[in-house]
Amino acid sequence: MADRTLTKAQRNDLFRQAQEIGLNTSEFKWVQGNSSNISDSQVSALIHEPTEFYFVFYVYNYGRHSQRKPGLDQLEEEEYLNDYSEQFTYAVEWMQCLKKELDEPDLWELAIQQKELFISTGDSGDQDNTPFSPQEQMHLSARLKEIEKGVISLISAHTSSSEMVQQQLGFIKERFDYLEGALSRIGRLDWKALALNTVIAIIIAVSVTPDLRQAVWQFLIGAFQEIFQKPVSLP
Repeated sequence: MADRTLTKAQRNDLFRQAQEIGLNTSEFKWVQGNSSNISDSQVSALIHEPTEFYFVFYVYNYGRHSQRKPGLDQLEEEEYLNDYSEQFTYAVEWMQCLKKELDEPDLWELAIQQKELFISTGDSGDQDNTPFSPQEQMHLSARLKEIEKGVISLISAHTSSSEMVQQQLGFIKERFDYLEGALSRIGRLDWKALALNTVIAIIIAVSVTPDLRQAVWQFLIGAFQEIFQKPVSLP
């Protein structure tokens, strides 16, 4: 049986590319298996274990062929290539697609969770759209400052102090300032919808790892859920 798997040097080149792109290399594994496309030969496949996304390196006598998931234009793609140089470029492009897929929030899922949260907190007593009282505004303003400080601390603790991060933290502050100012302008139901939209806007805007994005999402949802479900306690 012909061994058409990649060399250690080739695998190491791909490892360095994955690091440079910002992928977690510990989440990948190499699989050597029999080819269904080439009789009596073994080929290499690189698998991203958490998602089961993959890149398969086929080698023919006359060229190369690759299958990958995700692709650039669709979820699964394949391409016939002339040599390993082209196959390597195609694999690096796959890594970039994979990184983008991992970093992208699922906006459809967020919209569903936003709707579910709005419905689940509908029994908090704020069924009308009356304005907040001055005392309520004061209480919620202080609570918003606590939430803003918490989410900024969470992001800052897990990211470097780059210009992009500072811009994102500035965006978060702007959104919280707007949300605080809206306490005196709109009714409580409209403010609740604005608060949930603010959470979504922050999750979309912040460029962080998937794990950190999930942590930010859970922190914000938990904090606002407490506001929505727990009546404002006034002296």
